[in-house]
Amino acid sequence: MSRKKKRRNILIGTIVLVLVGLFIAARGLINPILETTLDAYLREKLEVRWASPTYRFSYEDLEIDILARRITFTDFRMTPLDEYRELILKDTTARKALRTIKADEITVKGIGLMNFLWDKNIEIDQIDLKAVTMDLLVSPKLKKTSQDVSKPEGKAIEGISLPGIQKLSLGRFNLGNFEMNQISKGTGDTLLSFHSDGGTLDGISLKKADGDDKSYFEPNLKDLVLQLNSQVLDLKKDLYQTSISDLKYSYDSDDLEIQGITFEPRAALESFRNNSRYSYEIYDATVHRLFLEDFNLDRYLDQGIVFVKKMELDSLHLNIFRDKTKPFDTEKRVLLLNQKMEALDFPLHIGAIEVKNSYLQYTEQSDYSTPPMVLDFSDLEVHLSRLTSIPDSIEIGQPLEIELAAKLDRSVPIRVKLNMPYNHSTFTLTGHTEKASSFASLNKTVLPALGLKFTSGSLDGIDFHMAGTPYAVNGELTLRYHDLTVEIDKPDNQKRKTLSWVANTVLKKSNPNPNGKMIVGEIAFDRIPYKGLGNFAWKGVQSGLVNSINPFGNHRVVKPQKAK
Repeated sequence: MSRKKKRRNILIGTIVLVLVGLFIAARGLINPILETTLDAYLREKLEVRWASPTYRFSYEDLEIDILARRITFTDFRMTPLDEYRELILKDTTARKALRTIKADEITVKGIGLMNFLWDKNIEIDQIDLKAVTMDLLVSPKLKKTSQDVSKPEGKAIEGISLPGIQKLSLGRFNLGNFEMNQISKGTGDTLLSFHSDGGTLDGISLKKADGDDKSYFEPNLKDLVLQLNSQVLDLKKDLYQTSISDLKYSYDSDDLEIQGITFEPRAALESFRNNSRYSYEIYDATVHRLFLEDFNLDRYLDQGIVFVKKMELDSLHLNIFRDKTKPFDTEKRVLLLNQKMEALDFPLHIGAIEVKNSYLQYTEQSDYSTPPMVLDFSDLEVHLSRLTSIPDSIEIGQPLEIELAAKLDRSVPIRVKLNMPYNHSTFTLTGHTEKASSFASLNKTVLPALGLKFTSGSLDGIDFHMAGTPYAVNGELTLRYHDLTVEIDKPDNQKRKTLSWVANTVLKKSNPNPNGKMIVGEIAFDRIPYKGLGNFAWKGVQSGLVNSINPFGNHRVVKPQKAK
């Protein structure tokens, strides 16, 4: 290499080193200047205008990387003002919930920092939030009302004043781990805890307000969409947890869609058995899709009230296991569904619940040496109206209603309707089956319950109606069938044959009989107070079945009407 060329290379290398050094030095000088300038601006100039003075924002520190076009805030907080906290704690304001939000770190990416200094334009590509926690402190004695305001008049944040800023555009918000806790103001207990692995928040924008104040930006949430990844909902005083694979909320429509729900016990079946002194039930369920129409998020965050116009569940698969090998807690008093809602402290109002494409299986184990009783309902559809704990909704007088349609034991189409007025001691339950089916298809249900096994016969239909109070049900059941034969369930073969012969001798083969006389069985059952509505209804139906088949049961005979 020539000496001249060597000198040129040395000169170029020196220049590059000097430029790199100058850049590093400039970056080291400019970053602190920008940090100081921006920190002073945010602390002194930025003003958040609330509909009423409620919360303040703060952060511990900020760091700017001019090369990466990035600003990082650490220890971000949104906390209530002291005077607002006092109003909430003393229950002297319409809002009944107190929010505290904190984020370990917020990183603003893709921001043109030089534009901020000279052009006063702020353009943000995305905002990353790490480890966000929201604590929602709610009053245990809420002044509950059903009056729904799908959107409050005005927003909690009316606007943000950014003096000197000409334009502000926001990108996507990326949420890291997100946690929300609902806490009782009275006891400090965590009522529920919601955890998410993260998600996104899109559609938040700020627009210049009309008027003389050109530094004033108003929030526009019309296009806001929140999406969260896998989540877990913990009910702190429960033995279960709920996990969710995907959640999407649209602010403009107030619609919430949740996919892939799993509800399951925290412990294994054997653990329940070992730790339970009394008879117990275990639930597990999955839901493919849950859709909440008009879910008022503002109302939940401001007042702690869950208000939903309509809830839709698609592909619910629910299993209930009852262990009756252990004794019942006879001191326990179980409320009926309307009574539970009246006594519920948590403010909840769901106008309607629709369940479709679903399945329910109820298994009852009385003795581990014998097969359990199994009730299954396939092709399950449910319509529930007016599930509420809100006092003025209860006082309106409209009842809680449930309509259920399914195939019992996958073969017998059945429809049931329950009407339970609030603040009233009576309810009605009616039901009927549709189209003929084989009696043998009911053996897994009837055999453990009645000790009878159907060996032949056709079930032509069941109709029942009953009226009840929290203490007893009364009514009638009509069982239509023909060519009935049964077998008595006894381990001794000779006894089984003898008793089965006797039963088939005395039992009526058909109803109505060849002369057209119809047996209508009496429904009469005194409720066992430590058992629930399902047992109450089933025992009523069971009493009607027994009185219909048993020739010595309580029933009446309806003679055919003579043709005129």
